[in-house]
Amino acid sequence: MPLLYKTNNKIFNGKILFFLFSLFSLIPFCSSLAQMSSDEENINKKFYVALNYYDNKEYEKALKNFQEIVYNINLNPKTTSSSLFIAKCQFAMNNFADASKSLSLFTNEYANSKYIEEARLLYANTLVEQKEYINSLNQICLLIEYTNSPSYNIAAREYGNYITQKHLSAFEVLNEIKNHTDAKARPFLKLTLAKLYLKEKNAFQAEQTLNELTKSHPKSEEFSEAVEMLKNISQLKKSNYDFGTLIGVVLPIVDDTVAEKLINPPMEILEGIKFAIDEYNFTANKKIGLLIRDSNRDKKKIEEIYSEFTENKNISVVLGPVFSDEVRYALDIFKDSNFPIISPTATDNDLISLNKNFYQANPDFSVRGKVMAQYIYFVENKKKIAVLSANSGYSQQETEAFIKEFQLLGGTIVIHETYESKSFQLDEPIAKIARVQRKIEGIYIPLSDKIDAPVILSQLHQRRITVNLYGNQDWFSANGLETSTSLSNKLTIISDYFIDYNNPGYKEFSAKFKEKTGISAERNALYGYDLAKYLLEVIDDKNFDSGSITSKILSEARSDGYHNNISFNKNRNNRFLNIIRFKDGIFELIDRFQSSNN
Repeated sequence: MPLLYKTNNKIFNGKILFFLFSLFSLIPFCSSLAQMSSDEENINKKFYVALNYYDNKEYEKALKNFQEIVYNINLNPKTTSSSLFIAKCQFAMNNFADASKSLSLFTNEYANSKYIEEARLLYANTLVEQKEYINSLNQICLLIEYTNSPSYNIAAREYGNYITQKHLSAFEVLNEIKNHTDAKARPFLKLTLAKLYLKEKNAFQAEQTLNELTKSHPKSEEFSEAVEMLKNISQLKKSNYDFGTLIGVVLPIVDDTVAEKLINPPMEILEGIKFAIDEYNFTANKKIGLLIRDSNRDKKKIEEIYSEFTENKNISVVLGPVFSDEVRYALDIFKDSNFPIISPTATDNDLISLNKNFYQANPDFSVRGKVMAQYIYFVENKKKIAVLSANSGYSQQETEAFIKEFQLLGGTIVIHETYESKSFQLDEPIAKIARVQRKIEGIYIPLSDKIDAPVILSQLHQRRITVNLYGNQDWFSANGLETSTSLSNKLTIISDYFIDYNNPGYKEFSAKFKEKTGISAERNALYGYDLAKYLLEVIDDKNFDSGSITSKILSEARSDGYHNNISFNKNRNNRFLNIIRFKDGIFELIDRFQSSNN
């Protein structure tokens, strides 16, 4: 039974009442539709007027009309297309900076638009006009990753090849690969990288890259071309083609075929090494390649690397490993080879004795103690020193070397007191030093742990000890220096690194390094860069064999670096360390001090 409504004693059928309500409500709705239709018609007219201006190359008039549609009218069916045409007008008028801003906004706001492929390709063109080649390549890679259009896929790959071959180096493309995990963009970048290696006459690196591509991306569009390129390289091998000189690099890193690596010290060291090689190859007639292998801090893995390196006649020297434990493995495994092996960071005392071809770019603990003794004796002209050291850790090794060297030079160790690190029980040893304060000219305090520093400074202050203090690298990161200014301003330390951020040369280098690698040129990166730079400076590019390299290294050739200088003698330890003074809240470099002997 239909619903009945009773009003003013009259009964209405519910269906009739609903129809009347609907009829009245449609009147304003129809009026709104008419208005909407009229607005849309006006927008369409304005759009086609703008489009006509664009087709007739009247870009300023077209731009004005497209901007009015986008900025003066609410969101409408022509907003997206007009936004793209704004960028196209700006590009046609050579306003590339404005076009970049418009396209950046478009690709962020309208990522799902049907015009996104056109926008990314135009964005890439705009960035090339502004010489932002890496950013342009990134847009091409995004287009390759996400497009379903065969025509845009082809256009993107062609333009990407143009950018890489015309404007980029192999090093720049190698770093860009890390930013793309997609199964389309990644093999595309590897193929272009291999082409760049061949262009740079680095056939070995090209072969390695192509092997990675065919192994990791067998279903990629680049697979067939990579296979053909490998056949050509194989023919080059048979014709005695010079594959160039190679430096073997052994570091505990994630394999380069894996994307999105977390930044870690070995990876930063590797970036420094690669940057130095890229700098060298940019101007060198005879290119040098890197054969990079992941040691994984594993003895079996290092054995596999040894087999590969010894079979490769193009390798003349090995950089790495970095940690002392894996260096031990490598020195034992490589003991019968003639490769000079240079670690950028290992510091254990006995490593030099394990292999006659091993060199430590980062001086061991004994060298640090000796160098500080020489600096205090010869430069500071102090002959009577007290020593306060921890009874465990590497502090012991530095202390023993310091005392032995200082006494050999003719100095006197007036008193030597020890303490247990992290116990904070320093009253008694410092009290004994206080009793002979008038007989000493300074105190040598090599820390085993930075946590002891505030306690030591506090106790020295309480005992009113005001002599010069000398320490090791751990003081660099110690707390409490600012609160004990009267004492800390007397502190001089020794360190294997110091970066002068105000140096104009470093500023320029740092900017280039950041632009190419995406990471800052800090301590770890400089360990790698300065070592590779040293090697490239001291080698003879006509005789890059292991014997020639060894002779050059042992000739005490010197290279000035950003974190430290490097020079070896027959003892095969770097002879340089930084002497740093703490003054008014900051550390400042006093000298890059070269030891008289190791």
